[in-house]
Amino acid sequence: VHQPTTPINSWVGIGTTAAIAGVVALAGGAAAVAASADTGGGGGDNPTNPIEGQWRGTWHDNDSNNSGTLLLNLTENNSSLTGNVTVNNSTCIDGGDASGSFVDGNRVQLNVSSSTASATLDATLNSEANSMEGTLQITGGSCKGTIYDISTSRTGSANVEW
Repeated sequence: VHQPTTPINSWVGIGTTAAIAGVVALAGGAAAVAASADTGGGGGDNPTNPIEGQWRGTWHDNDSNNSGTLLLNLTENNSSLTGNVTVNNSTCIDGGDASGSFVDGNRVQLNVSSSTASATLDATLNSEANSMEGTLQITGGSCKGTIYDISTSRTGSANVEW
């Protein structure tokens, strides 16, 4: 039986210890990255913030028979909503900053204000959380009292601008 001339405890030196420490640190870092990877952002389904994101649709004024397109960009924090609304082809309001709330799990209520007009948006989210319908009522400006019927759909992760 051959006996080694170098004691076994000297085979594991500083380089081996550093390599083992590096592997442990790398594994720990990968676990930390994996644990923080799901931030709830991005597009697609977001069950914790079902209203957050971009919505594109149409508006229609039954009195004047005018219509146009509508774009909402919304951010949700608990049940509070902020963002902006763009109303195209309207002589009453072109959009503005929006703030309001998401109530009862399916209803959106927003106040929209611009430099020339204001409005309230009241819409109901469908059960799949991919479309909503309701009204945009002009509350200030030259068309005060005008009510638009609105219908919007979630745009997914696409960045839509007009």
